Amino acid sequence: MKSSAVYLPMFLLAAQSACKSSGTTSPGSSSTVKAVSGDSQTVAITTAAPNPLVVQVLDESGMPMANALVSFFGTIVGSFTTAPNTDSHGMTQTSFTAGTKAGVDTITASTIAATTKATFTLTITPGAPYAIRKLAGDGQVAPPSSTLSYPFVIDVKDQFANGIQGVQVTWTTDGGTLSATVTTTDKAGQTQTKLTLPAIAGDVSVTAHVTGLTDAIFIATAR
Repeated sequence: MKSSAVYLPMFLLAAQSACKSSGTTSPGSSSTVKAVSGDSQTVAITTAAPNPLVVQVLDESGMPMANALVSFFGTIVGSFTTAPNTDSHGMTQTSFTAGTKAGVDTITASTIAATTKATFTLTITPGAPYAIRKLAGDGQVAPPSSTLSYPFVIDVKDQFANGIQGVQVTWTTDGGTLSATVTTTDKAGQTQTKLTLPAIAGDVSVTAHVTGLTDAIFIATAR
Protein backbone atom coordinates (compact mmCIF):
# COMPACT_ATOMS: atom_id res chain seq x y z
CA MET A 1 0.00 0.00 0.00
CA LYS A 2 2.83 2.33 0.82
CA SER A 3 4.53 1.87 -2.54
CA SER A 4 1.29 2.41 -4.46
CA ALA A 5 0.62 5.60 -2.51
CA VAL A 6 4.02 6.92 -3.61
CA TYR A 7 3.62 5.79 -7.23
CA LEU A 8 0.38 7.64 -7.95
CA PRO A 9 1.57 11.17 -7.09
CA MET A 10 4.81 10.64 -9.04
CA PHE A 11 2.81 9.55 -12.10
CA LEU A 12 0.59 12.61 -11.90
CA LEU A 13 3.60 14.89 -11.41
CA ALA A 14 5.29 13.46 -14.49
CA ALA A 15 2.13 13.97 -16.57
CA GLN A 16 1.78 17.56 -15.37
CA SER A 17 5.43 18.23 -16.18
CA ALA A 18 5.01 16.84 -19.70
CA CYS A 19 1.93 19.01 -20.32
CA LYS A 20 3.78 22.09 -19.15
CA SER A 21 6.83 21.57 -21.37
CA SER A 22 4.77 20.89 -24.52
CA GLY A 23 4.11 24.19 -26.27
CA THR A 24 7.08 26.04 -24.75
CA THR A 25 10.50 26.42 -26.29
CA SER A 26 13.81 25.18 -24.98
CA PRO A 27 17.30 24.95 -26.48
CA GLY A 28 17.31 22.23 -29.12
CA SER A 29 13.51 22.00 -29.39
CA SER A 30 12.60 21.32 -33.01
CA SER A 31 9.91 23.58 -34.45
CA THR A 32 8.07 24.59 -37.60
CA VAL A 33 7.69 28.26 -38.50
CA LYS A 34 4.69 29.11 -40.71
CA ALA A 35 3.96 32.35 -42.55
CA VAL A 36 0.52 33.61 -41.48
CA SER A 37 0.23 36.97 -43.26
CA GLY A 38 2.30 39.73 -44.85
CA ASP A 39 3.54 37.82 -47.91
CA SER A 40 3.63 39.23 -51.49
CA GLN A 41 3.66 42.91 -50.55
CA THR A 42 5.05 45.72 -52.71
CA VAL A 43 7.18 48.24 -50.83
CA ALA A 44 8.88 51.39 -52.14
CA ILE A 45 12.51 51.92 -51.18
CA THR A 46 13.08 53.52 -47.76
CA THR A 47 9.43 53.03 -46.75
CA ALA A 48 7.68 50.62 -44.37
CA ALA A 49 5.66 47.66 -45.63
CA PRO A 50 1.91 48.29 -45.31
CA ASN A 51 1.39 45.14 -43.23
CA PRO A 52 3.49 43.32 -40.63
CA LEU A 53 5.06 39.91 -41.28
CA VAL A 54 3.20 37.47 -39.03
CA VAL A 55 4.34 33.93 -38.25
CA GLN A 56 3.26 31.01 -36.08
CA VAL A 57 5.63 28.54 -34.44
CA LEU A 58 4.54 24.93 -33.90
CA ASP A 59 6.32 22.25 -31.90
CA GLU A 60 7.16 18.81 -33.28
CA SER A 61 3.68 17.55 -32.39
CA GLY A 62 2.01 20.43 -34.28
CA MET A 63 0.96 22.38 -31.18
CA PRO A 64 1.52 26.16 -30.86
CA MET A 65 4.86 26.89 -29.20
CA ALA A 66 4.86 29.76 -26.71
CA ASN A 67 7.87 31.91 -25.79
CA ALA A 68 9.82 31.00 -28.96
CA LEU A 69 12.37 33.51 -30.24
CA VAL A 70 11.94 34.14 -33.99
CA SER A 71 14.53 35.88 -36.16
CA PHE A 72 13.88 37.49 -39.56
CA PHE A 73 16.50 37.78 -42.34
CA GLY A 74 16.24 39.30 -45.84
CA THR A 75 18.24 38.90 -49.06
CA ILE A 76 18.16 42.69 -49.65
CA VAL A 77 19.24 45.14 -46.97
CA GLY A 78 16.28 46.39 -44.95
CA SER A 79 15.35 46.67 -41.30
CA PHE A 80 13.01 44.79 -38.97
CA THR A 81 11.51 45.72 -35.63
CA THR A 82 12.39 43.27 -32.88
CA ALA A 83 9.81 40.49 -32.85
CA PRO A 84 8.57 39.62 -29.34
CA ASN A 85 8.71 35.98 -28.30
CA THR A 86 5.68 34.01 -29.46
CA ASP A 87 2.48 34.27 -27.46
CA SER A 88 0.32 31.41 -26.18
CA HIS A 89 -0.91 30.79 -29.74
CA GLY A 90 2.65 30.54 -31.05
CA MET A 91 2.28 33.86 -32.88
CA THR A 92 4.63 36.80 -33.33
CA GLN A 93 5.29 39.50 -35.90
CA THR A 94 7.73 42.13 -37.15
CA SER A 95 7.47 45.32 -39.18
CA PHE A 96 9.74 45.68 -42.23
CA THR A 97 11.24 48.86 -43.71
CA ALA A 98 12.93 48.66 -47.10
CA GLY A 99 16.44 49.97 -47.64
CA THR A 100 17.71 51.81 -50.72
CA LYS A 101 18.05 48.82 -53.07
CA ALA A 102 15.18 47.76 -55.31
CA GLY A 103 14.47 44.15 -56.27
CA VAL A 104 12.77 41.00 -55.00
CA ASP A 105 13.48 40.46 -51.31
CA THR A 106 13.09 36.94 -49.90
CA ILE A 107 12.66 37.16 -46.13
CA THR A 108 13.11 34.10 -43.94
CA ALA A 109 11.70 33.66 -40.42
CA SER A 110 13.30 31.00 -38.24
CA THR A 111 13.84 29.76 -34.71
CA ILE A 112 17.21 28.43 -33.51
CA ALA A 113 16.19 24.83 -34.21
CA ALA A 114 13.51 25.19 -36.87
CA THR A 115 13.12 22.21 -39.19
CA THR A 116 10.85 24.26 -41.47
CA LYS A 117 11.24 28.01 -41.94
CA ALA A 118 8.71 30.60 -43.10
CA THR A 119 9.45 32.69 -46.19
CA PHE A 120 7.97 35.96 -47.44
CA THR A 121 8.54 37.47 -50.89
CA LEU A 122 8.40 41.26 -51.06
CA THR A 123 8.88 43.40 -54.16
CA ILE A 124 10.97 46.50 -53.43
CA THR A 125 10.27 49.20 -56.01
CA PRO A 126 12.62 52.06 -57.00
CA GLY A 127 12.08 55.74 -56.35
CA ALA A 128 11.27 58.53 -58.78
CA PRO A 129 13.42 59.11 -61.91
CA TYR A 130 16.54 61.04 -60.92
CA ALA A 131 19.02 60.93 -63.82
CA ILE A 132 19.60 59.74 -67.39
CA ARG A 133 22.92 58.06 -68.05
CA LYS A 134 24.57 57.36 -71.43
CA LEU A 135 25.61 53.71 -71.65
CA ALA A 136 26.71 53.10 -75.25
CA GLY A 137 26.76 54.43 -78.79
CA ASP A 138 28.38 57.84 -78.34
CA GLY A 139 31.10 59.07 -80.74
CA GLN A 140 30.43 56.74 -83.68
CA VAL A 141 31.72 57.57 -87.16
CA ALA A 142 30.27 56.15 -90.38
CA PRO A 143 29.75 57.14 -94.04
CA PRO A 144 26.89 59.54 -94.89
CA SER A 145 23.47 57.87 -95.34
CA SER A 146 24.58 54.74 -93.50
CA THR A 147 22.99 53.28 -90.38
CA LEU A 148 25.30 53.31 -87.37
CA SER A 149 26.54 49.91 -86.21
CA TYR A 150 25.50 50.39 -82.59
CA PRO A 151 22.40 51.86 -80.96
CA PHE A 152 22.40 54.77 -78.55
CA VAL A 153 21.66 53.26 -75.13
CA ILE A 154 20.64 55.06 -71.96
CA ASP A 155 19.28 54.11 -68.58
CA VAL A 156 17.07 55.98 -66.14
CA LYS A 157 17.80 55.60 -62.43
CA ASP A 158 16.51 56.84 -59.10
CA GLN A 159 18.70 58.70 -56.61
CA PHE A 160 20.06 55.39 -55.26
CA ALA A 161 21.05 54.11 -58.74
CA ASN A 162 18.14 51.67 -59.11
CA GLY A 163 17.01 51.23 -62.71
CA ILE A 164 13.39 52.26 -63.30
CA GLN A 165 11.07 50.35 -65.62
CA GLY A 166 8.35 51.98 -67.67
CA VAL A 167 9.84 55.47 -68.11
CA GLN A 168 8.99 57.09 -71.44
CA VAL A 169 11.99 58.53 -73.29
CA THR A 170 11.69 60.95 -76.22
CA TRP A 171 14.51 60.91 -78.80
CA THR A 172 15.31 63.76 -81.19
CA THR A 173 18.09 64.44 -83.70
CA ASP A 174 19.30 67.40 -85.72
CA GLY A 175 20.14 65.21 -88.72
CA GLY A 176 19.34 61.80 -90.14
CA THR A 177 16.57 59.42 -89.11
CA LEU A 178 15.99 57.59 -85.82
CA SER A 179 14.65 54.03 -85.65
CA ALA A 180 12.38 55.11 -82.77
CA THR A 181 11.54 58.54 -81.42
CA VAL A 182 9.66 57.36 -78.29
CA THR A 183 10.79 54.35 -76.26
CA THR A 184 10.13 52.91 -72.80
CA THR A 185 12.70 51.64 -70.31
CA ASP A 186 12.90 47.92 -69.51
CA LYS A 187 13.34 46.16 -66.15
CA ALA A 188 16.93 47.41 -65.91
CA GLY A 189 15.82 50.96 -66.67
CA GLN A 190 17.42 50.81 -70.14
CA THR A 191 16.20 51.74 -73.60
CA GLN A 192 17.71 52.59 -76.99
CA THR A 193 17.36 53.85 -80.56
CA LYS A 194 19.47 53.68 -83.74
CA LEU A 195 20.43 56.43 -86.18
CA THR A 196 20.73 56.48 -89.96
CA LEU A 197 23.07 59.34 -90.79
CA PRO A 198 22.14 62.17 -93.19
CA ALA A 199 23.55 62.32 -96.70
CA ILE A 200 25.71 65.34 -95.82
CA ALA A 201 28.98 64.89 -93.92
CA GLY A 202 29.33 66.42 -90.48
CA ASP A 203 28.42 65.96 -86.81
CA VAL A 204 24.93 64.94 -85.75
CA SER A 205 23.49 65.14 -82.25
CA VAL A 206 20.91 62.75 -80.75
CA THR A 207 19.11 63.74 -77.55
CA ALA A 208 17.37 61.48 -75.03
CA HIS A 209 14.76 63.42 -73.02
CA VAL A 210 12.76 62.54 -69.90
CA THR A 211 10.52 65.21 -68.40
CA GLY A 212 12.12 66.81 -65.36
CA LEU A 213 15.62 65.39 -65.98
CA THR A 214 18.78 66.71 -67.66
CA ASP A 215 18.97 65.46 -71.26
CA ALA A 216 21.54 62.92 -72.42
CA ILE A 217 23.17 64.02 -75.68
CA PHE A 218 25.08 61.75 -78.09
CA ILE A 219 27.29 62.84 -80.99
CA ALA A 220 27.80 60.88 -84.21
CA THR A 221 29.79 61.86 -87.30
CA ALA A 222 29.01 61.31 -90.96
CA ARG A 223 32.35 61.12 -92.74
